[in-house]
Amino acid sequence: MQRGSVQALCVGRHAFLSDHLGRLFGELGLTTTCAVGIEGARAAARRCRPDLVICDYDLLATGAGRPWGYENPHTRVPQHARNQNPPHDQ
Repeated sequence: MQRGSVQALCVGRHAFLSDHLGRLFGELGLTTTCAVGIEGARAAARRCRPDLVICDYDLLATGAGRPWGYENPHTRVPQHARNQNPPHDQ
């Protein structure tokens, strides 16, 4: 975890990617918690109560649903999906 004023949950398909997102956004001043996969994100979200979620786009694109697992359905956490794999023509 890195220190800052905004708590961000960084979620990737694997540890390398979630750690990369955590370092990248931690260097920008966010407090980061890293998690792997949807189940890992659910558990981490309950522990750290993030202000926002930065997620590997492929996890959201698979239709995994509302992954952040808050028991209160009125809780809204902004999500930012980041695609690490640009299209082949770029």
